[in-house]
Amino acid sequence: MQWSIANIFGNKSLGLGFCWNGKNDDESRHKAAERLAQHIFDTYDKSNKEPITLIGHSHGGNLAIEAANILIEKHSVKAEQINIVAVNTPREHDFVLWHKDVNIFAINAFDDKVQWGGSDGSGFFKKSPRGDTFIGNTDKTIWYKDQYKSDKKLGIELNHGGIYSKNVKVWILNLKKAVDNNKAGGTKKMNSKN
Repeated sequence: MQWSIANIFGNKSLGLGFCWNGKNDDESRHKAAERLAQHIFDTYDKSNKEPITLIGHSHGGNLAIEAANILIEKHSVKAEQINIVAVNTPREHDFVLWHKDVNIFAINAFDDKVQWGGSDGSGFFKKSPRGDTFIGNTDKTIWYKDQYKSDKKLGIELNHGGIYSKNVKVWILNLKKAVDNNKAGGTKKMNSKN
């Protein structure tokens, strides 16, 4: 999957050396986003014109969003140099992409109850304000139908396995079309800082 997406965005190299604990709380995600941004800044060839493409699944997509903000604001990376593919990513009110020139594509499964329930907008938890459950400021939202009858053998909830091969095959062609449309001057998102 990573090389297929890398090719769509024009990446020639791949960095897979970052891991986080996946702990399901905002503090862990903010700390991990700081570490991810620093990891990218430390390992990225700054003399290269290659884009930075971040792929995140579930709350990993929120890490990618926050890391992009940090790379731009703290490390002076140009927003238009960053691409994000957020797969099955729930909306978190404190993880918002503030830079309109970052290219962000949301991949969502129909009836993904994990994405819905994990979103601040779902109202699932009493403390959560209600609102939209899907990430905002996207260039394109791509919907797919989960191709697995049961994801239990994969250890993932039904309709939340967008990173698995059968599902990637369904949505990746639409991602390529959306990226090509963006490169050709397609519409840009609104509600951003700059």
